[in-house]
Amino acid sequence: MSRFNCLNCDFDTLAHEYYMLLDNVWHEACAGVGVAPRDGMLCIGCVESAIGRKLNRRDFSDALINKMAINDPTSVSPRLYDRLTLA
Repeated sequence: MSRFNCLNCDFDTLAHEYYMLLDNVWHEACAGVGVAPRDGMLCIGCVESAIGRKLNRRDFSDALINKMAINDPTSVSPRLYDRLTLA
């Protein structure tokens, strides 16, 4: 298992779901699946299951990786692009 695989379902996040959330959202998601925030990665689906709602653009940090994904939607999964642009 790669360090970029989702800690909950083993999905390869590096390939299509590499992103940065706001700290409070990330901590809530990690608590929801029982992992430490610095342990690794979670896919969008596992984050949403853990926090009990769909992510939207206000949940993401202003990190360059998120901006790059918005500018090149073919580089990320459709669900990540959707969440990055969802009001």
